Amino acid sequence: MCATLAAPAVAMGHSDAATPVRVLAHEAFRPVLSTAPAGSQKASTVRALKFDAYGRRFNLALELNPRLTAAAKAAQAEGSALSLYQGTIENVPGSWVRMSAKAQSISGMIWDGDELYLVDSAAILGDDARTGETIIFKLSDAQFDSDAPFCGKEPLRSGKDAYAALVTELKSSPIIMQAAGASMRLEISALADSLFRNRYSSVQTAREAVLIRLNNVDGIFSAQLGVEIQVPTTNIDDALTSQLPATTDANTLVSELGSLRERTSLLRARGLTHLFTGRDLDGTTVGIAYTDSLCHRRYGAGLTQTSGNSTIDSLITAHEIGHNFGAPHDGDPEKQCASTPQGQYLMSPSVNAGATTFSQCSVSVILPRMQAATCLLPLTAPDLSIPIDLGTHTAAVGRPFEWHLEIRNTGGSTAISSSARLFVPPVVMIDDVFVAGGTCTSASGGGAVTCEMGNIPAGGSRVIEMTMHSDVVGSNSISAHVSTLNDAQTSNNSGDGTLVIEPEADLAVTADAPATGVVGSSLTASFTVTNAAVIDVTGVQVEVAFSEGMQPSAGQIAGGDCTVSATSIRCTVPSLAANGSAAGTITATPRSAGTATIATAVSGDYVDPNSANDRAERSVSVTPAPSTEPSNSGGGQGGGGSTSPLLLLALSLLGLLRRPRA
Repeated sequence: MCATLAAPAVAMGHSDAATPVRVLAHEAFRPVLSTAPAGSQKASTVRALKFDAYGRRFNLALELNPRLTAAAKAAQAEGSALSLYQGTIENVPGSWVRMSAKAQSISGMIWDGDELYLVDSAAILGDDARTGETIIFKLSDAQFDSDAPFCGKEPLRSGKDAYAALVTELKSSPIIMQAAGASMRLEISALADSLFRNRYSSVQTAREAVLIRLNNVDGIFSAQLGVEIQVPTTNIDDALTSQLPATTDANTLVSELGSLRERTSLLRARGLTHLFTGRDLDGTTVGIAYTDSLCHRRYGAGLTQTSGNSTIDSLITAHEIGHNFGAPHDGDPEKQCASTPQGQYLMSPSVNAGATTFSQCSVSVILPRMQAATCLLPLTAPDLSIPIDLGTHTAAVGRPFEWHLEIRNTGGSTAISSSARLFVPPVVMIDDVFVAGGTCTSASGGGAVTCEMGNIPAGGSRVIEMTMHSDVVGSNSISAHVSTLNDAQTSNNSGDGTLVIEPEADLAVTADAPATGVVGSSLTASFTVTNAAVIDVTGVQVEVAFSEGMQPSAGQIAGGDCTVSATSIRCTVPSLAANGSAAGTITATPRSAGTATIATAVSGDYVDPNSANDRAERSVSVTPAPSTEPSNSGGGQGGGGSTSPLLLLALSLLGLLRRPRA
């Protein structure tokens, strides 16, 4: 039955754990990572995935779903390699994607604005020989068994029967079609009982199965209702779930689940509690939840009887959570959506291939309850940001070089319709520009670049990769500006940088120094800088750095000047002729024993294609200085000793005896 707060709404379905669906048509799912320019995706959180199916190319822009981070980390702490992704179909407004991946196993949902595509194991076909493969199929090409209604029996039907009406409803609903990202968040405490756990090899794998289903639910609720799903806790077959009775009566089980929620602070601290059960519930029930119970300390509960199909389970779970949000069954003559046809939308009383979205009536019922719900917390506004200082990039004249700009959303919600504008001077030519998860266009040759990056989730980023070149030596400015709807602050939306175009030259340095030295005694080392280029090079600098314990004192170089600091000597040559060289010397004094190093490096106003010969290092073994204190012979014996006090006394007396008398 479908009831009020104190009574649960029941979803009816298959009476065993088998999947209550037959796939009438499918194709193999063989995705590959998209080819991108070298260096792209190094900083970006986006992963570009492409595949061909149903006579078209799908280009997906995916990134990790941070909304399920807490629960995913709990799984990863046990060694899980599960990754949960969110994203869109590139250049398809209103699309959304939720995918999960672990090793070679991939599953998920893809909504293109017209069709919901399901990606799942070929095991759903019941063909044991193909269980290792992955397939993709349209939900409208799926057919549910005649005994798979939610709240009553309906004849066997196909999703195609309601397809035309479904598309009309979707396109007339700006809320559903906008897919503008969430503005509120709902925390769910997820549970799974022992029978669910026993279907998997470990608690870790069972937890992953729960997260895969809730990742799909997050896609539906984020895109259609603007509510993101977070799962701070997942309790899998533990002391908490063992408190539930072994009943297979759906009403009894959900009642006990509500009671468990009420007496357990861990559960009632979340907006809803949802149980994934492996039980074969009585009759044809596959799900049950309390209606209009969002945030309620007892009745904010629901459950899903799971099958072998994670995508179908996700739709059942979304249906039950929809009841928690206050949505009644479509077509129920005693409820608000009595005039909404059954079998077309997510709140239909039966599982149906076309029922993947909320009807306009369901949305109108849910929205006021969302606005009053105390457990739905507003997300902070998006905040697109780029560095104010884009830095200085040096490139060789006439040679292509790569430059990138990373754009981050540091706010708490999705940045909608994000875009970037970049400006370079006409002397710098733009050869190529690319951004994963978006598209870029540039003016012919150079000037301005515009990149449309779509929606960037909270914590996400995009990296614009540019390949450019210039035939003019000099310093050039480059600037960028990013924008999105409802940006939290605009002070970090603009940045400026410098592109320095320099001639190309191969300068090398060699060095020589004595192998040994003595503490306190100065030593002299030499170096030579050679220009192997066919052009003169300006602004040549030689930096001689000394290790600790060495005190530099002087330096000189042919055709230039040197300055001395506490730890280094810098010599500058204004111009070094083509195929020319300049020799120099430095003087330093060791202040401690040990191995000292003298490192010499050359640089200048040029781009060096061979950096291997730009540095030379020499080591000096420093020994202590010899002792200069006099030795004491003692007793007046031996040569070179000090004079005896007795001898001094005798000599003085002798002097008195020989003094002449007056």
